[in-house]
Amino acid sequence: MKEDGFKIENGKLWKREGGGLVEQRASKQTIERIKGNLAIRDLVRENINAQMKGENADAIRLRLNRAYDAFVKIHGFINEDKNRRVMRDDPDWPLLSSLEKWNKKTKTATKTDMFEKDTVSVAKKIDKAESVAEALGISLNELGTMDLDRIASLTGKTKEEAGKELLDQKLAYEDPKQGWKSAKEYLS
Repeated sequence: MKEDGFKIENGKLWKREGGGLVEQRASKQTIERIKGNLAIRDLVRENINAQMKGENADAIRLRLNRAYDAFVKIHGFINEDKNRRVMRDDPDWPLLSSLEKWNKKTKTATKTDMFEKDTVSVAKKIDKAESVAEALGISLNELGTMDLDRIASLTGKTKEEAGKELLDQKLAYEDPKQGWKSAKEYLS
């Protein structure tokens, strides 16, 4: 749960502050309004995650549409003042607010593409790099650390060849106790 984020548990409203949960005083109507927003948020995340994995998100989109329509029927549009006021400090407010195309003049909204079609493309795994420097960057991006096996695989070199090139270019060093480390990590 993100800092300043809301959570509803046993009918009570909680907010994450300083790493802990702090109960918030709110009316039953406000709690229901926030609960509806959080249900929509969770379905949007589920939808995005499914799309990122290359899965069919149609069933999730259907549930998202139903949850959104039910929310609007009871509480009004997400971007209406009464909803904005209760959610604006939540870190997921920008995500929620982006679900509607809000017309300031008419104070009405229409659904965005998220409700109708895939809006996220699958991240394609990179399988080739032109240099050990590029492969090191890919390894750091994908794994958060230097992986000599991955670098060798990306460049088509042996581990020994890739390691020698990384060392020659001062991009990485072999720590006798911890193995290969990127130059930034090794020298810090």
